[in-house]
Amino acid sequence: MNTRERIIAHSFNLFLNRGYASVHISHILKDLELSRGGFYHHFRNKEEVLKEVIEKYYINQLSDLTQVVESAKSFKEIIIGLQNLAAKQIEIFLSVDEEKPNHYYLMFEAMRLFPETKETISHWYVESIKRLRTFIEKCVADGELKEDVEPSMLALQIITQVEGLFVMSHFVDKSMDKEDILLVFERIYNNTAAALN
Repeated sequence: MNTRERIIAHSFNLFLNRGYASVHISHILKDLELSRGGFYHHFRNKEEVLKEVIEKYYINQLSDLTQVVESAKSFKEIIIGLQNLAAKQIEIFLSVDEEKPNHYYLMFEAMRLFPETKETISHWYVESIKRLRTFIEKCVADGELKEDVEPSMLALQIITQVEGLFVMSHFVDKSMDKEDILLVFERIYNNTAAALN
């Protein structure tokens, strides 16, 4: 990992555990045994680091979810892709030092500081629901799903179930592992599979 990546990864941990406002550049420098020049060679200020943290740990994850939908050939492939993505994301979130840091606080802080971040995330949700709805419509047309499935509602349900799992991960202990996540998605699929032929 190069210096820039180390700064981003460590800052993510610090921001989650201490809160963005409580972290000073001196904390980052001390923990990484980095000089001021070493820091300023890569970033102008703490806000720039936060933008990179949000890009890496939040925005890029949204792109991964878009990829799941765009590459799936069946409804079941979407569910399997979501299982894998959720397991990966929760593993990242549970890997930080503290017991239960709140990732949503950090995201909301970034949206408050950077309106373009809120705009990007809002746009992503709207577009994701549209993409899922279109995909579900295709599954209905192809006979994979029953004709009475409501594509808009199922798309919204899938997105809210994914988000709900991430929110729930803040309230359960660190013993939640990949198997637990796979079980959750298996149940989501089985409940949704009631709509399958």
